[in-house]
Amino acid sequence: MALFSIANSRIQDTLPPVGRITKPGNANILTTNTIQLSAEAYDKESGIKTVSFFASYTDPNRGPNINERIGDDSIPPYTHLWDCSHLPDQSYRDIRLFCKIVDSAGNHCTTDEIYPVLDRHVELSKNKAISHQTKNKINVDGLFEKTWAAFPYVEFKNDDNDCKGFSCWDKDFLYFFFQIKDDFIFNRVHEVAKGENAWDSMPIASYAAGTPPLVNIDDCLVLYFDANGSFSELPEPDDKFLYIAPTGVFKAVSFDYFKRQIVYNWHHYIKCRTTIQLSGYTVEIGIPWSVLGVMPRNNHTLGFNIKMVDRENAHSQRIISSWTTLPNITNNPSEWGKLVLADKPWGFLSILFISILIILTITLIYVILSVFNNTKKQKTLPASKYGKAIKMAQDYVLIHYRNDELRIEDIAKEVGLNPQYFGRIFKKEMKISFSEYLNNVRMVNARELLLKTNKNITEIAYEVGYFSLQNFQHVFKKSEKISPGDFRKRGNP
Repeated sequence: MALFSIANSRIQDTLPPVGRITKPGNANILTTNTIQLSAEAYDKESGIKTVSFFASYTDPNRGPNINERIGDDSIPPYTHLWDCSHLPDQSYRDIRLFCKIVDSAGNHCTTDEIYPVLDRHVELSKNKAISHQTKNKINVDGLFEKTWAAFPYVEFKNDDNDCKGFSCWDKDFLYFFFQIKDDFIFNRVHEVAKGENAWDSMPIASYAAGTPPLVNIDDCLVLYFDANGSFSELPEPDDKFLYIAPTGVFKAVSFDYFKRQIVYNWHHYIKCRTTIQLSGYTVEIGIPWSVLGVMPRNNHTLGFNIKMVDRENAHSQRIISSWTTLPNITNNPSEWGKLVLADKPWGFLSILFISILIILTITLIYVILSVFNNTKKQKTLPASKYGKAIKMAQDYVLIHYRNDELRIEDIAKEVGLNPQYFGRIFKKEMKISFSEYLNNVRMVNARELLLKTNKNITEIAYEVGYFSLQNFQHVFKKSEKISPGDFRKRGNP
């Protein structure tokens, strides 16, 4: 009778389960290769059978929307520790996390997606372009004039294409001139738009994918501006994007990535002309400072990036390259380079004087270093013959200590020695065993995470290389003479 009741209740359970991802949160910045995923799932009738975690992301070599099943859990709380080290960094909306939930009656649902940012290289780009002030009138006609030859340029390649960009400014405009070498230009934007403002009549729905129609599908140039130089990981509504087709059609917008809609069309104010040539095309642009919201002055810095899209025909793969970033993270302003405003460029005599001064300085430094090195060779004693192997081992540990499976055999293989022999020389040189050294490195990082973050102790244990929370607590207490929880309370009264 009981079995019949249970079976009957399962037959009657036709309602799907409900749930959501609780961790990470939407727009969270993820900076590690190991991510703790958590979800809530409910079903009042037959109960939850399985919660499966999924990711959809962009790969520069394979394209967008690469789907991956991360893992499953059937026991609440529903969690999974995800190793995402195989993924390239992802901009906001380029990676989606979601769950598929199945109840015991076979009903299922898919949770709402959340969009984190995967950015494990938090340092800013070192790429820098200089825009010099000019007193000459810039005639925006798409033709290369001798005025541009006086300014420095940046250059990068996209497969067999080449992009060279110049910039200058005056009190009213920021100017650019680009030379793009491309033996075969393919762009269909003229089929749906004629003239620079032809997109005005297109509905906002046309931009649901995040970029103007067609201009970012075929050959084009894209400029990115972070006028206030915030270099945040998430695009902000005042960041600006300029898309230019070789045919001269262009679109300039500010975009709210959270709402997925355009918040400002500013292409009406842009001067833009292109010319198509036998070996490629040129683009000349004038952007009013009032549109960018900048008061131009010497040494002012803007976040800036350039992207080049190339396509041979309607059926070929798009090839994308960027001045500062990988193609899949061009929407992450923290990865953009810098555009620095400077006074007018020096004249020929100034450049000649500086060049001579630099040559004399380098010669003097070379002489001093030669004398110093000869003296050093006579006085220094030979270093330990094991010093290089020990240094390699230390560097390897500092990079891989988060791996809970890291063993002395891995280190010995890395430095090319027998594990037993390596263990002996390591202890001889360092005065502690390898396992003690590894635990010391992990404890240093654990102490820092306990004092400087709000992560729970389980997360910290995983992050510093302990798969077992009990083992982490045992080692920590042995090292610090206090439990992790008490250590955090003592350090943060």
